[in-house]
Amino acid sequence: MIELAALSDPAQIIPALAQVFGLQESPFNPLAAVVTEALRDKNLLIILDNCEHLIAACARLADDLLHHCMQVKILASSREALGIAGEMAYRIPPLADSESTRLFMERARASNAKLSLAGSDASSVAQICSRLDGIPLAIELAAARTNFLSIDQIAARLDKPLQIVDRRFAHRPAPPANLACIDRLELRLAWRSGARTFCRRLSVFSGGWTLEAAEFVCPKYDVMEFALAACQ
Repeated sequence: MIELAALSDPAQIIPALAQVFGLQESPFNPLAAVVTEALRDKNLLIILDNCEHLIAACARLADDLLHHCMQVKILASSREALGIAGEMAYRIPPLADSESTRLFMERARASNAKLSLAGSDASSVAQICSRLDGIPLAIELAAARTNFLSIDQIAARLDKPLQIVDRRFAHRPAPPANLACIDRLELRLAWRSGARTFCRRLSVFSGGWTLEAAEFVCPKYDVMEFALAACQ
């Protein structure tokens, strides 16, 4: 299993692969050759997880290994196919409506043990899952917001879906595939740069404020992200 989400340089792929097998470069043999020779007679399944931001380098590596290591199979997860000979692409379908709803509720209750459902919440959950196209990761991230937003509030904010599911997952170069890989650096930088103005505007309230009130006085700020940063 080779996790590629945290890598930014194509030159890091082969060292990451070598590390899994405990291989090191020799004085007279480049690391790529060492890896190929070590795997030549192995019967292995190699999983390259998150190839999209390193797609060309992953394609070259996979093509080279498959040509020189006859018993090696490669499973690559990516937003696009590698485009090499012999590749079989399988597009993972979105979750069905019932599966999406069940996943949202499971993750919502895991995030907020005190969560209780009102009669109107069922339609809001269905709306959330539909707007997020049944994508499991997006649904999980939206459900995690129930620790400080109601289900109706989450549904109402889906006009800015990336704000709900974390904007870092919207584009390349490095979209992590699992929650453990989320890098909070961008959030911390945003907090430092705008915290004074944000807090100064909120100082007009006495005895606390609601999310809606904060959004009204801070219309140009990502209030949810600033509130999360303040809590952390």
